[in-house]
Amino acid sequence: MSADSPNPSPRPREVTFGGMQAIIGSSIALLGVISVAEQLDTSTVQDALAQLSDDPRVASLDLTVEGIRSLLRYTLMALGVMSVTSLIMGIFVLRRHKASRIVLTVLGGVVVLGSLAGGPTGWLVAAYVAVSLFMLWTKPARAWFAGATWPAGRTWRRSALARRRLVPRRLVPRHRRPRRHRRRGTSG
Repeated sequence: MSADSPNPSPRPREVTFGGMQAIIGSSIALLGVISVAEQLDTSTVQDALAQLSDDPRVASLDLTVEGIRSLLRYTLMALGVMSVTSLIMGIFVLRRHKASRIVLTVLGGVVVLGSLAGGPTGWLVAAYVAVSLFMLWTKPARAWFAGATWPAGRTWRRSALARRRLVPRRLVPRHRRPRRHRRRGTSG
């Protein structure tokens, strides 16, 4: 919650869901990166890299087994940094930090674009990340990040303010209020 808000409003379910999805997904990705990095020097991976270097498509790149291994190592380092960053940003999103929501969206966009090339498994990862990001940009989430406060006991879902407008009519200056049309009756 932000410290400058006198009456902190409860976090919408969408933000909780999206933030927790980001934290859980980043943790799983980080564990996967660590697991693959540990297996990078095993004999089975070395045999697979040797077969990969003999492939005519890879042979045209002039990569040796050691070159492929170092390329994979640097790729895993970059993925690890992205995973840790998105994990931290997911925590800060739950604390109503606006910049972390933007950074998490940019990181998620990069992950979605990269994982679309990964076949059906990558498509599932892309859908997971896209749903997580979508939840952070719904109308109640945007209002919460903007600092809107709600009456005690009301939830975001049922609040008339969330459906119609973010600010009560009495707080809007008169010259900015929408005009109400009055019925003209017949006088006479």
